[in-house]
Amino acid sequence: MDFMDYRNDTGWVRPYLGPGESILWQGRPQRFTPFTLYDAYLIPFSLLWCGFAVFWEGLVIKNGVSLFSLFGIPFVLMGLYFVFGRFIYRWYLLKHTTYVITTQKILRRRNKKVEMLQGYSMPPVQVKEHRDGLKSILFGQSSFFQTSGVNRRSSFGEPGFALELLSDGERALRAINSIRSSYIQQQ
Repeated sequence: MDFMDYRNDTGWVRPYLGPGESILWQGRPQRFTPFTLYDAYLIPFSLLWCGFAVFWEGLVIKNGVSLFSLFGIPFVLMGLYFVFGRFIYRWYLLKHTTYVITTQKILRRRNKKVEMLQGYSMPPVQVKEHRDGLKSILFGQSSFFQTSGVNRRSSFGEPGFALELLSDGERALRAINSIRSSYIQQQ
């Protein structure tokens, strides 16, 4: 399935809807972005890591030390993931991501994993507009680590939450503001 294909597959949402709750907006990432700001720092590090790991592993194998060659394999594999695997993983995650905003919460589905952000505990929102007009909506406090990769993990490992690369980001923002205003009116 191409990134531009859009499926109105909201059957997975039904178990997560409460009484009287309805869908305000649904969408998915519209394209794959291989490079982010984060990559400007990670690419040189990953090349150094992988290069050193392969060099060290090659020297160990050349000298015939089998125990140390086993020790180096995880480092080589990590280096290969840093250089190539994370791009493949990012593409896979974006391709299998769907977003739904209801009258009470925001849901993000990646494969079969569903994450929810309840409206009553919604953190501040930041909007990033991309050069091609697509928008990404980021939730929570911005930091370099939170706003730069698909997994969105802060430096302490807490997951962040984002709706990435939306063609109709304005509609998504209106739906989010609708949730916020309904909870403000209830107070």
